[in-house]
Amino acid sequence: MVYANIRMVSRKFVRSLKGHTDTIRSIHIPDPLSTAISGSKDGRIIIWDLKLGKHTAILKHESQDAIRTIALKHDAAFAGTYAGKLIRWDLSTRQCRSVLNAHDGVVYAIVVGDEEVFTAGSDGSIVSWDLETRMLPH
Repeated sequence: MVYANIRMVSRKFVRSLKGHTDTIRSIHIPDPLSTAISGSKDGRIIIWDLKLGKHTAILKHESQDAIRTIALKHDAAFAGTYAGKLIRWDLSTRQCRSVLNAHDGVVYAIVVGDEEVFTAGSDGSIVSWDLETRMLPH
């Protein structure tokens, strides 16, 4: 079982969060520091309650590809996979909204803007995705 050690501002060990079964490749902790989201090579995205020290949800997707990177925007979570996919979830319903073939290779980075999502891949490209048109590329 792979786990994450969470250390806050005091630099003291706080707790271990156990749930992934392979390498954790990405973690995002939005303000306030009450929740976290992590992505792993086990293909799972886990939402954590940092106060309780346990997971509150596991976001599922049809491909179960290994997760390389994650990003959040208000009520949406995005993941980039080793298989080149960009996956989007609605955090209020915990439902997968879309799975797109974003790159010919690994999606290494995701940046979420007000109207667009940008992905960077091992294929040497940066792709811009429109949030309002159901993730269709520009």
